[in-house]
Amino acid sequence: MLLVRHSAPELDPSAPSEEWRLSEDGRRRCGPLAERLARYEPRVLLSSSEPKARETAELVAPALGLEMQVSDGLRETARRTVGWLAPEDLDRGIRELVERPGEVVFGEESAAAALARFEAAVAGLPEPAVVVTHGTMLSLYAAPRIGREPHELWRSLELPDVVEVPWSS
Repeated sequence: MLLVRHSAPELDPSAPSEEWRLSEDGRRRCGPLAERLARYEPRVLLSSSEPKARETAELVAPALGLEMQVSDGLRETARRTVGWLAPEDLDRGIRELVERPGEVVFGEESAAAALARFEAAVAGLPEPAVVVTHGTMLSLYAAPRIGREPHELWRSLELPDVVEVPWSS
């Protein structure tokens, strides 16, 4: 499974990040991303319902020869009430979220609850599959499957980025 972190959004401190759309640079970065993904000859393209992820998937779909499907289960962890944060505060919040997965400590959803909905959304996908999602969700799902720590993986991700996860049915 190819987990894709969406491309670079237009940052808007006045709007929740779940409403952000891609920046011009983010749209441009989707060309090289599509070329990279096409080499895997994926059979399905599934995207989060959030605009920045949907736009990323829409822009890579033609190169993959696939119709994009949307799943609300792939959205980012619920943190609408968190608001705009300085990078160090966001980093601290993500660290706390992954270190205390059973508790609601950063936003309105625990890491465990978010991961459960994500796992349900990707269950049974045919391989190879491309799943366009968000940094925190990608890190929560992929880290234990590739032997990395979730916060460290989250910090290493670029916009966009791809993490290959071994298939497990």
